[in-house]
Amino acid sequence: MQHKLDVLKAHCDTVGRDYDEIEKTVMYRFDLEAQTVGQIVEDLGRLAAMGFTVGHGGLRNVYDTNQLEIFRKEIIPAVEAL
Repeated sequence: MQHKLDVLKAHCDTVGRDYDEIEKTVMYRFDLEAQTVGQIVEDLGRLAAMGFTVGHGGLRNVYDTNQLEIFRKEIIPAVEAL
């Protein structure tokens, strides 16, 4: 993804557009069966460090209300701090 952001920045430089005024959005698949909360927060932290400010995603097996609770209690507060 960093390469794509670099390409975008180069295009902005070419046309005189302020790269920082563009809101960078990323899609992310949350899978609490394959990833720990720490891994998810670490991934999102790396994306934030690249310049992404908005993340959209889906929670795999969203029907499992336990996963929704983990998402609400652990992931959201940790990501808000990024």
